[in-house]
Amino acid sequence: MTPALPEANLIQLVFTSSGGARLDPDGLQAFASELARGNTRAGLTGLLLQQGDSFYGVLEGVERRLIARIERLIVDPRLGRMRVLKEEAIASRRFGNWSFGALPPMQASSDAAEAFILSLARRLR
Repeated sequence: MTPALPEANLIQLVFTSSGGARLDPDGLQAFASELARGNTRAGLTGLLLQQGDSFYGVLEGVERRLIARIERLIVDPRLGRMRVLKEEAIASRRFGNWSFGALPPMQASSDAAEAFILSLARRLR
């Protein structure tokens, strides 16, 4: 078996969003499934955490596709106002085994949640 070639122009985007629609568990699952399908089509991987009406996420993939996907997500009312915490070029995917997942709400302040997601992205280099 030939090893996979490295992907070119990979970036990782760490973001938060708040003020979106509060989703019940069924709505969150439907939203996560919709995100997973869209991200798979775009060749993106990542992680999504929810806390109340806030989301904290990491998206990674080919820059052109990731930017196009973020442009669609920015206007999604379920996410609310998005804020990019970090954007950087990466040599390889850190969440390559994920399509996009959702976890239950965290019991932490938004500052602690932002620090957690930034730390998680940094540790998985």
